[in-house]
Amino acid sequence: MNSRPPTVDVHAHVWLDDVEALAAGRPGYRDHNELELRRAGTASAAVSADQAARRRPRLTDVATRLSLMDESGVDVQVVSVVPTQYHSWADPRCAPPSRSSTATTASGSWRESWPVKPVKTR
Repeated sequence: MNSRPPTVDVHAHVWLDDVEALAAGRPGYRDHNELELRRAGTASAAVSADQAARRRPRLTDVATRLSLMDESGVDVQVVSVVPTQYHSWADPRCAPPSRSSTATTASGSWRESWPVKPVKTR
């Protein structure tokens, strides 16, 4: 039996394609993206886009995330969507109902597991 306390990463993100698809069809999405580009600047936005593309599996694939957690010695992550997916400009009524934050196993797609957290079992 392992008596060490769990190692917790309290700042991790997930990218949800379904959230982006839902937001993209709403009034205000284009304006929001244009504002984000002006805020960040084109050079910074290009670097961020490159990083997001390279790190996509870390943000979208449960098996990849759990493997990286194991490599880093992390037992638990507190996960939220990437800040660009907050979409605070959108009408809250367009959001689908939240799922419970009750723990579930990580055997499935992000759609099945997120925003419910994956749980590592050792």
